[in-house]
Parts: sequence; structure tokens; C-alpha cells
Amino acid sequence: MEQSLNLRPGNAYILPSGFRVQMEKQFSGRNWRLIGVRPKGTLCHKLCTVYGGGKSEISKSISIAILRSPVFVRDFPADMAQVAEILKMDFSTIYRSCRPILSTERSLGSVIQLLTPSTDYNDFSNNWLRGLKQTARHLVFTVKRYYRSEWGDNWAEHFTVDHVNGYLGHELKFEQEPLVSNYLRVGFEPDNSWRIFKLRPDFYPSMKVQVEDDITASAVLPREQLYRLDPENTNLNVKRLTNAKRSPSNAPMKPSTAAATNKPNPTWPAPIPSSPARNLSLQPRLRPWSTTSPRWTALVLP
Repeated sequence: MEQSLNLRPGNAYILPSGFRVQMEKQFSGRNWRLIGVRPKGTLCHKLCTVYGGGKSEISKSISIAILRSPVFVRDFPADMAQVAEILKMDFSTIYRSCRPILSTERSLGSVIQLLTPSTDYNDFSNNWLRGLKQTARHLVFTVKRYYRSEWGDNWAEHFTVDHVNGYLGHELKFEQEPLVSNYLRVGFEPDNSWRIFKLRPDFYPSMKVQVEDDITASAVLPREQLYRLDPENTNLNVKRLTNAKRSPSNAPMKPSTAAATNKPNPTWPAPIPSSPARNLSLQPRLRPWSTTSPRWTALVLP
């Protein structure tokens, strides 16, 4: 018995595997899309480095560097003709599967992989892929992104451009609505102009949760001494991290004048309580950090 569930904006749906699905509206557009989140995250840890070395950059979302801009074509009739030619091609000679590009059994990711040069393809296929116009290549991805099976071969009539001063324009529209794409700003050119690259239609910036601060303690331990590790991780050693910086909100007591003069203060900072669950625990020690507060250095491994 087949059942269906209506998705609602603002709700997240968790599959038995832990994969999360939610529906969100496209940035600067009217279309909706499904966002999938994998159940396992990735911990990004940057080793200690000098000021300006990029330690804080890994905690920032890449969405701050993403620009929203229309989808452009160079020559609409010529690009559409090349797209139609690509959609009719037989890729079974260079790819294991001969599924059509617009088939529901082929994902957008597989189409992007199909039209990207690879060491798995022969020289003739790679040269042909490198010779494709960027506008035509991205137009194929756009058609695949919005294609519906009930269209059949009439997909071209859903994409248009306006006439500007009697000439065909360059801003692509889908069913008379301007399309919006994501572009990534990466650095500057020698003339100080932005270096901008178009992102894949299925790209979505990952959510980041900051787990470290300015001071982080780490230790490399043998795998057999730990438990509840990811079975897919087969490394012999594992690095354990913990945030060693103590904020004023969780400090047990404000530093007294004795700490400012580097004299032992039995009330601050409070010693770390011993616990059988900790693998390693080092007692804190006082060091001159400034004239008003000592430096806290402690290593705690859960």
C-alpha cells in the first residue's frame, strides 16, 4: 500500500536513516526546492597559526560570499539548439549508463558528472566536453533542474528571453519568470574586480555549528582506547578536541587582585573535578595573560 505525505514549509522530516528533508523557498525567487541534510557532520579543525591565518574563517558560512543574480545566455537560439543536440546524444560510449539526460532515473548530479571532463573518459570525449560553451552547459543543467516528465520533448517552449530594443535579450526566464542562480565570489582580479564563479543548481550552503574558540586543547589517542566511534572511520589514531577557553558566563569566580600579581589564588580558577569518564585531566594553572586576568590552560578529554 502506497502512502504519501504533504510537505509543509517550516517543518523538517527525518527519515529512518537520519537523513533530514525540508522544503525551502529559493533565495530571491519564487520556486520551492527540497533541502537534504546528511545525518553525519564533518568537524573542521584548523591548527594554531598566526593572526590572520584563517582560524575563524572555517566557522563562517560560505553563504556570505554567495551572490544572487539572473541566469544569462549568450545567444539564446544557438544555445537552445546546442542543448537540444546534447539531449539527443547517446552517452553510452563514454558512460556506463545509457539513461537519457531528462530521464527521471537520472539525477541532476549525474548529469553534471556526465558533462564534466574526467579521467574515466577517453581523450575524444574530454576534448568535446572542454569545447562546450559554458552558457550551453549551464543551460542543460537548468533544463534538467526544472524539467517535468509530462512535457515530453516540448521542454524548449518553457524557456524564453525578452526582446530588448528589437533584439533578443540575455536574461533567461522559466515560464515568464526570471531565473535566479547562485554565484560565488572568490578573491579579486589584478584590476580589483571580483572573481565570480557560477555554482551548481543543486548547491546549498551547509549549516555550521561552532564548537571551538580561540583556545583549543587536542590530543591524539589510539583508537582502541576510545568507544562509540564512527565505524566508517578506520584510522588507527583519533584526535580529540575540546574547547579550553572559559567565558565570563561560566567562570566560577572573578579573578582577585592576587591573580593580577601572579600570586596563587585558591578560589580562582576552580580545580576541575575528577571523574572516571574523563580519559585525561590536567589541573589548571595561572599564567599572566593581562594585568587583570590570568590565563586558563586546561586539557579535558571526555
